[in-house]
Amino acid sequence: MSWTEHDTDLSAGALAVIVAGMREVALADGEVHPAELALIQGLADELPAGVALPEVGEAITTDAVRQIYLRSLVMVGMADGALSPVEEGVILALAERVGLGEEAVAATTLEVKREFLSAFSGVTVFRESVKAIAEELGLPADAE
Repeated sequence: MSWTEHDTDLSAGALAVIVAGMREVALADGEVHPAELALIQGLADELPAGVALPEVGEAITTDAVRQIYLRSLVMVGMADGALSPVEEGVILALAERVGLGEEAVAATTLEVKREFLSAFSGVTVFRESVKAIAEELGLPADAE
């Protein structure tokens, strides 16, 4: 799954804020899942050594970077297979700090769920399992 639909250069500050937000989402439910940790670490590895964590508003300044930020938060929340209500609340609070509201969070969450489900497109042998996964994600079974 891609972080963004197009190439966007992220400043070290934006990257640091995104990683910090992802960590906050991962810790929200009290347990960091290995898949969440792997996503965070993959992005954290790109941080230059010694980068300072700027204020969110100083680092997340364009629509493209806001979308990457929100998408990253949702992806880490979904990494263990489900987005808990606590994680949803943290994501919404973090999104609001950069001027994004419930509608943007809902749309991005739906987009990420659809991308997760698309990994099963073309699966015919375990079709009922794919339908069950879609249902667990809150998507129609034909959403892939």
